[in-house]
Amino acid sequence: MPYGSFWRNIRRALYQRFNSDAVSQFRPVLLQETHKLLKRLTASPDDVVEHIRLTIQVLKCVRDENHIRHRSGYSRDELVMLEDNLAKAFEMIYAPGSYLVESFPFLRYVPVWFPGANFQKDAADFKEIFSTGLHKPFDVTSKNMRSGEYLSSLASSLVQQAQAEGEPD
Repeated sequence: MPYGSFWRNIRRALYQRFNSDAVSQFRPVLLQETHKLLKRLTASPDDVVEHIRLTIQVLKCVRDENHIRHRSGYSRDELVMLEDNLAKAFEMIYAPGSYLVESFPFLRYVPVWFPGANFQKDAADFKEIFSTGLHKPFDVTSKNMRSGEYLSSLASSLVQQAQAEGEPD
């Protein structure tokens, strides 16, 4: 894929959102979430993986403006569930030997009902998950921007830039 204005715009947006000066705005949230993580770890040290995974998701959501509303603890919103589904899909796709088609490429041509061809159904499901994962965050951000209830984020910066250049939502 040639390097052009599309990639230049993405690179500029990423630099503007994640340079050292821009990241400093997240320091209070990072400290707060680190304290919450440490409290959860001391309360139930057996759930280390779940605590860390949840903290990472919260920080990603804060970073991307898709905030979790957690006034009384942590609740899962639609975007966090979507991220979970994306992560699980990636795990399944990239796990070595998870599908027979990796060892027997001719299975790509067998019908869906054929034994061992469950990868075709999974591929259709993953395609839908990835499509939703690509569009949903921008749709939510666009909706929030129209209602005036949004915080500055990478997604909102890209939406504003696209609107300034006359591109549709």
